[in-house]
Amino acid sequence: MKRSVLRLNEYSSQWLRRGSFGERVYVELCLRDHYSPRLLFFLILIIGLNYLDACFTMMILEKGGRELNPIVESALRIWGDKFWIWKFSMVSVSSVILCLFSQYKRVKIAIVVVSFLYLVLVSYQLIGLNIHNFQ
Repeated sequence: MKRSVLRLNEYSSQWLRRGSFGERVYVELCLRDHYSPRLLFFLILIIGLNYLDACFTMMILEKGGRELNPIVESALRIWGDKFWIWKFSMVSVSSVILCLFSQYKRVKIAIVVVSFLYLVLVSYQLIGLNIHNFQ
């Protein structure tokens, strides 16, 4: 049985669904604490690929590359080599928030899309490292 953790809002907290015998049941709209293994896989994939992205970014910058993301570039200027801690923290907190709202279809789609985009980004960085022989 799935349990509720937290009510979102007292004004939008109820929605209507059919009960087991066809009667109308008002159910509170809540955050869950029961998650699927597929969700765990995608969230760990996002966090792992984020770490690889940070490592590859630092490798590329050490070899003379340039950061194109202005937010990450300013974080690099502020924190230097420890920017990956900031980046890892930001993505981890965002992943927890996505996990809390994972019962919504759009959030599930967003998690899969972000995973795919990180996979493309890390693949692009690996190809760039191999083509330009950054060693």
